[in-house]
Amino acid sequence: IFKVDQQSGDECGAQMRTITIQARLKANEMPMTLTPNAVNPGEMITLKHIDGQEATVVVYDMMGNMISSENINGLVTYSFRAQDNSGYYLVKVINGERVQSFKYVVK
Repeated sequence: IFKVDQQSGDECGAQMRTITIQARLKANEMPMTLTPNAVNPGEMITLKHIDGQEATVVVYDMMGNMISSENINGLVTYSFRAQDNSGYYLVKVINGERVQSFKYVVK
C-alpha cells in the first residue's frame, strides 16, 4: 500500500508530504526469518516461515559469486550448513514473484 498525504504549507510556502509504505502479509503468514546470525564455520543456519510453495535458496559471497543453489519445494523450514570461510554472505529466497534476501556472518 502506498499512501501520499499532502499537508498544508508552512510560513515559507513549502509543502510537506507524508509517505506511508506498508507491506501486508497474507492471513496467517509469518515473516520469513534466518537464524542464527552470526555463525561459526560449518554451523547450521535455518530459514523459517517459507510458505511451502516452490522456492529456490541461493547463497552468494559478498563478491557476488554464487556459492550454492537449491530447490526447496514444499518446505516451510530449511536448514543448511554455513560456509567454512569467514565472511559475509547473502541468501536469496526466490518464491514465485517474491524474493527475500538475508545477510549473515560466518565468524
